[in-house]
Amino acid sequence: MTTGLPTVRWREPRDVSVLLEVPPAGVFLGMDAGSTPVLLPAIGPRLTRVGVVGDWRIAALLAYRLLGVGCLLTTLTDDPGRWRHLLDAAGTRGTVGRSGAAWPAARADGCRQVLVSDLPAPPDPPGTGVPGTVVHVTETVPPAGPFWSAVDAVLVAGRGHGV
Repeated sequence: MTTGLPTVRWREPRDVSVLLEVPPAGVFLGMDAGSTPVLLPAIGPRLTRVGVVGDWRIAALLAYRLLGVGCLLTTLTDDPGRWRHLLDAAGTRGTVGRSGAAWPAARADGCRQVLVSDLPAPPDPPGTGVPGTVVHVTETVPPAGPFWSAVDAVLVAGRGHGV
């Protein structure tokens, strides 16, 4: 019954090379002009610092995406109304205030945390061994300081900041 079927010879496992391609990973922000996904590696085993220059809504987009993967949100602002929709979406996972002194909160469940600040001075980052994401929103890049001299990514958006 198997007459006429081709014979297949299996290769020895040691003769097979395996190539595993790991696709880029991160928080999806959108597509670039060439329709390539733009991803921001914002969740990892260490602290990630993100500077946002210009439109605060890009920071809100990033925070929404981080909420979507289970992060807890702390917002530092003088204008809580600006972040109302984001805080509503966060529900009990979101807090707002003027000081990040207690950030990140000690959590037994291991939730990742994100701190978003639009205060004039960037937040003092916790130690580098603390996992989480800190986002500072400003209209212009501030002079060098501990936050901006160590940012992992800068997002530039808004009127007057177009590319």
